[in-house]
Amino acid sequence: MNKLVIRNADYVHFIYLSDIVFCRKRRLKTLFVLDNENAVMSETDFESYEVMLDNHQFVKPSPGYLVNISYIVEMRTKWPRYITLSNGKRIPLAIHLKGRIERILEGWQG
Repeated sequence: MNKLVIRNADYVHFIYLSDIVFCRKRRLKTLFVLDNENAVMSETDFESYEVMLDNHQFVKPSPGYLVNISYIVEMRTKWPRYITLSNGKRIPLAIHLKGRIERILEGWQG
């Protein structure tokens, strides 16, 4: 899978996984932030995307977020913990997920 179909009330979007910087849970919907600085809201719940993107270079740094590892530029491991993305956005890093993300990033070859 290299594209994701994102549906909302008005459109069906076909988005390359490599263009997704991160996605975030928004109540019963999911917000996708793209590398061209656009955002797309999906009518599909976040948990469905967690399953779809499980083996596709995405990590969960904290509940309600999925981040494309190719956009991570640094990870702060001391308080306040966060991941910084190439667009400057900081995503909170949950302490219980820190070790798992470190292992994924160490094993990733870009």
